[in-house]
This record gives sequence, structure tokens and C-alpha cells, in this order.
Amino acid sequence: MKKFKTLLNIYKEDGLDGVIYNILKKIGFKVRFPNILQKKRYLLGQKIAKKFNNTIFYGPYKGTVLLNDIAWSSNDLSSKYIGLYEIQIQKKIIELKDKFDLKYFVNLGAGDGFHIIGLLKKNYFQKGYAFEKDENSRILIKKNSKLNQLEDNLKIFGEANENFIDEYLKDLNLSQTLFLIDIEGAEYKIFNDKVFKKLSFSHMIFENHDKFSFINQNYIKNFNQIIKKNFNSEIIKTGSRDPGNFAEFDDFSDNDRWLMMSEGRRWNMTWQIVSPKNI
Repeated sequence: MKKFKTLLNIYKEDGLDGVIYNILKKIGFKVRFPNILQKKRYLLGQKIAKKFNNTIFYGPYKGTVLLNDIAWSSNDLSSKYIGLYEIQIQKKIIELKDKFDLKYFVNLGAGDGFHIIGLLKKNYFQKGYAFEKDENSRILIKKNSKLNQLEDNLKIFGEANENFIDEYLKDLNLSQTLFLIDIEGAEYKIFNDKVFKKLSFSHMIFENHDKFSFINQNYIKNFNQIIKKNFNSEIIKTGSRDPGNFAEFDDFSDNDRWLMMSEGRRWNMTWQIVSPKNI
């Protein structure tokens, strides 16, 4: 009965494609796309990568080279090369940097390096520190840093734990540092009272994962209580995107142009912007 309910939920999410994908994976077949839309977004990403020579052509990170590599999620490549991927976060990062004269950027869950590479490439921050648990993604970040001539400005580490500040950032001026955290729910465990105390003068942006059913609700409750007590915070949502703004895609169909705007989210994502109360 439990397996049937799981398959039913998959069917509601991805249709028959998703059910077949799930069954094939369980019996050992190597399949990549759970539905036809993800495959289409991937193929569009490949097309745009080739069109613009793996270079972001719009937005705050314009001119940044980003390798087209499947080590990380390749279904959101279109929005990355266009420059619209998490555009509301790109703008918020730059707003905080300018408002508080921040100099250092720490990215937990750096993925392929989209944000940290783009920010360093455009000289928004002096130094960057990337944490990423996936080895292939760390290799990709290193390649991207080299292509953008950023090796001296960026340090790359593995998975962050509760002691990541003392182990890797103990000499960093945390009051001049902005943290971007996207670690799929692990933030609720890592960012405890001890860590938040060390970051009492820092600015942080958390991608919210409180809708993930596997996360202990007590961790989430404690996490939010600490923030409410010690920091100012605001919630922002995914921003709007208009494919009609890009003449480069006038020859693409409506379906393809709108798919290029997609980041493949399961729901309308939110981010929590956290800043010290005493500033």
C-alpha cells in the first residue's frame, strides 16, 4: 500500500513518465529524466550554451563563463545562461553588499558555482569561500574559477558541518561577510545557537526547505526561534520573468521561451534574508 501511494504521488507530480522512471531506476536501469519537460529544458540549455559559448549574457553576472557540465543539475542551464536564475537573490546579494559595504562571500551548497563565480567575476566581493559536498561539483567549481581567472580569490571546501566556521573561516571578518546557504534542509541542524552566536554580526540568505517532509520539525522551530530573537529577517519569493524581453529568442516557440525561464521548482520557492538587529 505504501509503495502504491508513493507511485501515486509520483504520477501526480510527473505523470506516467515519472512512474516509469522510478520503476526503471529501482531495477537498476540508468535513466536520467523523470519527465519529458525536464528533458526538454535540458536540451534547451544545451542549445543556449552553444549559442552563447557557455557565457552568461544578461543580468548582474553578465560575461561570466559557466561550464556546461552534467556533474550538477543541468535542467536549469537555460535560466543560468540567460542570467535570470534566482535573479531576485542576485539582486538582494548586491543590495546587501552595497548597503553594508560587505567584502567577503561564503556560499554553503555552491553547486556549480553560479553565484559565487559570478559575484567574484564582477568584483562584487574581494574573496569567496565555497562549500559543496559533491566531489564532481567541487571539480566543476574549480574549473569555472580557472576559466574566469579567479583561483586566487576563491577557496573551495567540502561539506560544511557545525564547526565549519572554526575549521575554515576563523580568520575571516564575519561582520563584513555575506552567507548564502542552500543545503537542502541541513541548515536546520548546522545553524544552531552556537553557530548563530558566531554570526551575530553577519548577513545571511537561506533558501527555505521547510516544506521537505523528511526534516525534523523541532529543528525548524528552533532555527526560526533563534532568528526571530536575535536577527531581523524578511522573506522573498521567486521573481517574475518575461521571455519577451530577449530579442535573441524571438525565433523560439512560445513553449520553448517560457520553459527557458523555468528553474524546475516543485513549488514557489522562498528565501529568508537574515541581518543583525544591532545594525
